[in-house]
Amino acid sequence: MIRLLTFIALNFIVVQMFATNYYCDPVNGNMGNVGTLNAPWSSVQAVFDNGKTFNGGDKIFLMDGNHSFPKIVGDNSSNVEILPLLGHSPVIEKIRFGNMASASKWVLNGVLIKSENTVQYAGNLVDLYPNCSNITIVNCTITSNLSTSNWTRNDWRNKTNNGIFAKGTGHKFNYNTIKNVAIGLTMLSDFSQFIGNTIQYFTIDGIRGLGSDCLYANNVIKDNVSVYYYAENHYDGFQSYSCCPVGSGTVSNVIIRGNKFINTTDFNRNFNCPMRGIGCFDGMYNNWVIENNVIIVDHYHGITLSGATNCTIRNNTIIDPYDVTPQDPNEPNQWNNPGPAWIRITAHKTDGGVFDGTPSTNNTIINNLVSVMNNDNGIGLMSNNILMGNSFNYSNYFADVSAFDLHLTATSTVVDAGTNVNAPPVDFDNISRPQGAFVDVGAFEYIDNQNTEIEEGEMTGLVIYPNPASHYIFIENNKEAKFRSFLYDGEGRLVLSEQVNQLDVSKVARGVYILKIETNDIVYNKRIVIQ
Repeated sequence: MIRLLTFIALNFIVVQMFATNYYCDPVNGNMGNVGTLNAPWSSVQAVFDNGKTFNGGDKIFLMDGNHSFPKIVGDNSSNVEILPLLGHSPVIEKIRFGNMASASKWVLNGVLIKSENTVQYAGNLVDLYPNCSNITIVNCTITSNLSTSNWTRNDWRNKTNNGIFAKGTGHKFNYNTIKNVAIGLTMLSDFSQFIGNTIQYFTIDGIRGLGSDCLYANNVIKDNVSVYYYAENHYDGFQSYSCCPVGSGTVSNVIIRGNKFINTTDFNRNFNCPMRGIGCFDGMYNNWVIENNVIIVDHYHGITLSGATNCTIRNNTIIDPYDVTPQDPNEPNQWNNPGPAWIRITAHKTDGGVFDGTPSTNNTIINNLVSVMNNDNGIGLMSNNILMGNSFNYSNYFADVSAFDLHLTATSTVVDAGTNVNAPPVDFDNISRPQGAFVDVGAFEYIDNQNTEIEEGEMTGLVIYPNPASHYIFIENNKEAKFRSFLYDGEGRLVLSEQVNQLDVSKVARGVYILKIETNDIVYNKRIVIQ
C-alpha cells in the first residue's frame, strides 16, 4: 500500500513539473513561434487549427485581440485551462468543444465570448458536442453584443445567438454572465451543473433543461425580451421536455434549487411581456427536486410539471406582482394580464395537447408560498402550503415586493407554519432551517436581526458597505485605528480573515454571515448578507 501511494504521489509531481504555460497573441504572435510569453503564438483558433496538443495542468494564456472561433479537441489527463493573461481582455467570437474528435477536461475561465448572429438561424456561442466530457466554463461573459440599447424588434430577432448549447456529460457551467441571447442555456448533457450564473435579456427561453442527473442552483434568470408572436414562442425562465420526439421519454434526477426568476426588472424598457417560471410541459419527469426558488412572473405558470412521478416541490416563493401586463401592439393574440401564478402538477400531455396522458403520481408539494394551486387529483402529498391570493395581499408577507425582496416580515403568518418533515436543511440564503420550532413556508427563513447583529463597545466612524454584497465588502474607519476583520458563517465557522479594508466575497457562498471587526480595545459584530 505504501509503495502504491508513493507511486501515485511521484506521478502527480511529474505531471506538475511538466505542466507548461503557453501564450497566444492574435495581434503580434506567430504560429512559427514556440508559444512563450516573449514568442507567443497567434490566435487560439490558429493554435487548434494547427493541431497543437497539450498535457494535463497546462495553461493557455490569451492576450488582447480577437481569437476568432477555436475548435477545441483533445482528451486530457487533468484540466487544461484557457484564460486571459493578467491585464488583458481577449475576445473569442465562438468556441466549440469536440465534433471531429473528442474533448475532455478543458477549462475556459474569465473570457469574453461575443458574436452577433449573421446567418438565418441563431448559432451557439459555446457549443459542446456529444463526444465531450468534463468541460468547465467559469467566470465568462457570453453575449451576442454588450450594447443593445438601440436594438429594434428585428435586431433582437435577427442578431441574437444562443448562449451555451451542451451535449455530452459531466460539464460545469459556473458563475458566468449570459446576456442578450436567444436561449441562454440548452442542457442536453447528463450529470452536469449550472451554478451561480446570471442570464439576462433572452428572446426565447432562459434555460432549457433537457438532460438527466443535472443540478441548477443559485442562478438569476431575468428580463425576457418579447419580440416573437404568441404562435412562435412562449417565454420560459426554465423549460424542460423529454425527447425524442418531444414527450416520448423521461428526464430524471434533476435538482432546481435556490434560483431567482424575475419576469421584468425594468418596467420602462421595450419588449416586455408575460414570462413563465418553471414550465415543464412534455414529460415524463421522474425524481425531480424543486426547492427554495424565488419566482416572480407575470403568468399562470409559476411551476408546472405535466407528467411527474416521485417529484418534490418544496419551500418555493412564487408571486405575480404585475397587475398590469404591457400590451404588445404587434401581438393581437397576447393574453391580457395572465395570472396569478400557480403550482400545477398534471398528467402527461399527449401530442394533441390534451391533458389525458399518463397520470402524475407519488409527488410531494410542501411548504410553498404561492397565490393558487391547480393540481390534478391523486398527484401525491400536499401539505403546509400557504395560498396568498392576489397581489394586494403581498405586503402582509414580504419586506419589499417593489424591490423584489421577498424576505419575510416579523408579522408574516408563514413564520413557523411549515412542516419539518422532508423540508430542505437550508433556505434560499443558505440559512439553516428551522430558525424557530418549525420551518417557515416559502424560500426564506425569517431572521430576527436583534439576535444576529450584536455590537460590543463603540466604534464611531465605522462604515461597512454594501450590504447585501456580492463582490466586495468595504470597511472605512475614520478613527484610523488598525483593525482585523473576520467573516463567519451561520455555523460559526471562519470563512475569511483580512487586515485590509476590503473583503473579497465573490467566491463566498450566498447566505447570511457575521462580520467581526477587532481593534485593540473594541469588538464589533455585524450581520452581512452575501448574494
